[in-house]
Amino acid sequence: MSEIVDEKVCVPPSDVEEGLGKAEVSKGGDIESTEITIADTANRSGNDDVAVEKDDGDDELPPSFCSSQLRKMKSTADWWSLWIGLLSFTLVIILVFAVPYDKESSRVRYVVPGPMGWDTSPLDAWDLYAFIGTIFLLAFMCIVYLVALKCMGKFEKNSAWQYTKGFVLMGFLATLSLWFGRNRWCATHGLSYAIFSIAFGMIVANSPLGRLGALSSLKLASKDGEFFIKCSLALLATEFSILAKVGVPAIIVAWVGSPVALVLGYLFCRKLFKMETEISILTAVGATWCGASAISATASVIDAKSTNVTLSISVVAFFTVIFTFVQPYIGMFRG
Repeated sequence: MSEIVDEKVCVPPSDVEEGLGKAEVSKGGDIESTEITIADTANRSGNDDVAVEKDDGDDELPPSFCSSQLRKMKSTADWWSLWIGLLSFTLVIILVFAVPYDKESSRVRYVVPGPMGWDTSPLDAWDLYAFIGTIFLLAFMCIVYLVALKCMGKFEKNSAWQYTKGFVLMGFLATLSLWFGRNRWCATHGLSYAIFSIAFGMIVANSPLGRLGALSSLKLASKDGEFFIKCSLALLATEFSILAKVGVPAIIVAWVGSPVALVLGYLFCRKLFKMETEISILTAVGATWCGASAISATASVIDAKSTNVTLSISVVAFFTVIFTFVQPYIGMFRG
């Protein structure tokens, strides 16, 4: 390129974004048009005719996937429902193997503290272990609940004391419902603890009792109903009396058989059917554990697409229906 004298460089902003500019060069009255790069323009113009702004945000790298997941594990309700489920399961395992009892006694059914079955006298539902154990169990769950709320930032609007009062009232109503539901006549006629809990909730919410200022904390804690449901799903369909009867072999089957089935199901979907990673995980989880509820719980953790969740639930439900009819004949064939 020839020497440029008395040059004036004009670079349109639109071309600056593309990295290539048009320069109008004035030399001896003649106008020449040539293409030069932004670097050449900046080097040759010793003044401020060309201004290239640098975005300070470009130097900031987005948070890594691992760090974002760690934050979610600490501050989201989905993850805290899993932590609470794991802590609850650990506590129950300790009770099953630490509390002395005869395997033929009724204590096997009520190794987790709570009201027992009764016929005529409501006091028959309680003994020293059930009464003290229920208090300690509710206190443990309340502490875990408050820790979860603290990590999720719930104390910015309401104090921990309000949530504590609400949880205590809610625990009292839940224990009362379970107490009535353990009556053998009620259990025989379909009046389970769930019916009583719904009735108590309707009474509190739709009667003058609901307007009492003392119950405002109960309404506050009840807003976390979805969170409590997620926590209960982590322990869904868990019969701890089986652990008390069978013992260590039950732990081995649960903690070895299920992970093996999960890994094999994932590899089966990925390697044989060439399915996407997300769908493979959801399908394997649903087939290994409790179907749609397990898929929904896992989807919220891995941020799965709604289409993949629907597809996984459909696949698992389809083969579950088939297996429901085929399984009895397989059992008859094997004798």
